[in-house]
Amino acid sequence: SSGINAEWPLRPGDYVQSSVSNSRTPRLGDAIKFFNVSMAAFEARNLLVAQENMARSLAIVNEVNSRKKRSADDDEWSFDVLFNDIRQKFGDAKYKEMLHLTKRVTMVFVIDTSDSMADDIDKAKLYINQLMDAQRESDVEATYILVSFGDPNIGRAIAMRDPAKVNQYLDSLKISVGGDCAERTCYGIIRAIYNQQFARYRNTVVYVFTDADSKDCNHHSHVIRSALQQIRATLNFVLFDTCGGTADVNYVDMARKTGGFCLLVRDTGVYNITDTVNGAFQYDALIFGEHSDETETAIGQGMGTSRRKRDAETTEVKHIVVDTSIDEFRVVASIKPRSLLDQVQLHPPQSDSENCLDENMLVKRSSSDDTVIIEVTSGFCPCTGKWSLSLPSNYDTFSYTIKSSGEFLVDFEAYFIDEVSETQVANYAPCLGKKEYLVIKLNQGEKVDKSSLKVKLVGVAGNKVLWEQDITDKAITSYPVTFVIEMDLPLSIGTSGFRLMLEGKLVDGVEFERTTKEYFYPTESCARVVAVDNFYALFPRRKTFIELEVSNNGQVDETFTVICGNSANYDVRLGPYKISPPRGARRADNTLHTNPVVLRKGERARITVGISAPAVLTNGKTNTVTCTTSTSLSNFVDVVRLTEMNKELR
Repeated sequence: SSGINAEWPLRPGDYVQSSVSNSRTPRLGDAIKFFNVSMAAFEARNLLVAQENMARSLAIVNEVNSRKKRSADDDEWSFDVLFNDIRQKFGDAKYKEMLHLTKRVTMVFVIDTSDSMADDIDKAKLYINQLMDAQRESDVEATYILVSFGDPNIGRAIAMRDPAKVNQYLDSLKISVGGDCAERTCYGIIRAIYNQQFARYRNTVVYVFTDADSKDCNHHSHVIRSALQQIRATLNFVLFDTCGGTADVNYVDMARKTGGFCLLVRDTGVYNITDTVNGAFQYDALIFGEHSDETETAIGQGMGTSRRKRDAETTEVKHIVVDTSIDEFRVVASIKPRSLLDQVQLHPPQSDSENCLDENMLVKRSSSDDTVIIEVTSGFCPCTGKWSLSLPSNYDTFSYTIKSSGEFLVDFEAYFIDEVSETQVANYAPCLGKKEYLVIKLNQGEKVDKSSLKVKLVGVAGNKVLWEQDITDKAITSYPVTFVIEMDLPLSIGTSGFRLMLEGKLVDGVEFERTTKEYFYPTESCARVVAVDNFYALFPRRKTFIELEVSNNGQVDETFTVICGNSANYDVRLGPYKISPPRGARRADNTLHTNPVVLRKGERARITVGISAPAVLTNGKTNTVTCTTSTSLSNFVDVVRLTEMNKELR
């Protein structure tokens, strides 16, 4: 026990019975747990169990100390320089873009303070300071929100502007004793989201520091994902360990679908395991540490996947369209069984023979495990046309991704809006069976032949085209590089998600294809704020009313529950559901005072939410009203920010 006391001041009474999964990397926090179990067994006079757990505790201490020594002797990788290494590798511009440091930003830090974080809490503090250093060097204004979490305790979400106070908060964090491995991570994230400063600048980035899986994200990850997608906030995870051999799938899913990253920090290096197509983080394997140059892979422009057994006699071909704005591109292909890896080959097109000569192209090929990486860099002019990726057809699984880049790369941004007006709110979860407006904005639009443009909805798996339309006549007259397409998303698309593909020709006649970096996840049920009175303000002794519309666009009846609250705890009242049946249908009880309410297929309802302001208000203060609409399959979070006025409305 003296060896343990040298590391931590423990008292015999401070114990909690616990166990550690064999698949986890032993940590100092685990040694504490075994020590506690040993002390409990000793007090119960169970000397055999006490001796066994004390031996486990001391073995972990020795292993961790030896790992620390090996890490100290390793010049290739050090925990201390994680975000500084990322910055050096990607360059200042890409680094700032990835961390949202191009304009005023809200930086949210959600920190695990359970006992297993005893040896990692200092790393979390170090990384937070590295992120704040990057923010200050970027010369952008920032608000910081900090939340600690464990099991069962969740700390308050505290907002501050002074980095010195952030460090005071970090120094005040205390490790709490926990039980099992998993923690209440999503409750910590939700606590941060409900802080009224969270979306103040509409440029928010969230960082979660933990060494455990979640026990609550199976039920709450969709709520978090929906709330973050509404304001285009990104969610990033820095994992110091996991409860099993791989990261929690909910972490990876939330990071990928919000455009963030998921890093797993190990003694030998740090891995990005997000496997995302959003381009925010460019690498998805070992990015720093031992042999990182040989094992890095990239993702980006397009993706295709398959999972079925095929005929061994044939060869399958995938086509990659390269245009004159692409200076270089990278193809990453994974195939199983790995014995087929050498048969995956990339072939240049035959149509542009002059620019496709070996002396005008630099082609690099590397492989790791079941993945091959092929990088093509152009010389004077790109080798344009349809490149071919050939592979044997007798594979078990196959996937490939493409990342293209160029100094003047043609690209586009896409999002949905509820209506065409001066005040538009981007929406990445459109409603099925309901009129939506798709907005497409071109980058380097002067290079594009706008009469050739076509947009497609492409399924997440297999690049299956779900919907397509020419958009030649959809450009806005005053903004010729912006297109607005009115559309009704058919119910047959489903809710599994899609990306948008834009294809056409450049002004030089060369064909191009691009896909969005974001995923869109449509919903059959829908909930939206459609009206706010009093100019989005609260006045003394008056009510401000918010109109919320819910609709059931699916094929079966659905139950809706609406719950609203506000950050100032003012009185909130929900009016009755005023139901509108579909055309040609009738409903006798079209005004219901119940909550929840059942809407038949095709029905919609409006609810009036009234917020009563007190006699004394703080002029200019923001009161955040949050309405959560729950159905059997989805949760929708709508946020309205009202400004308090200390004078009566005249």
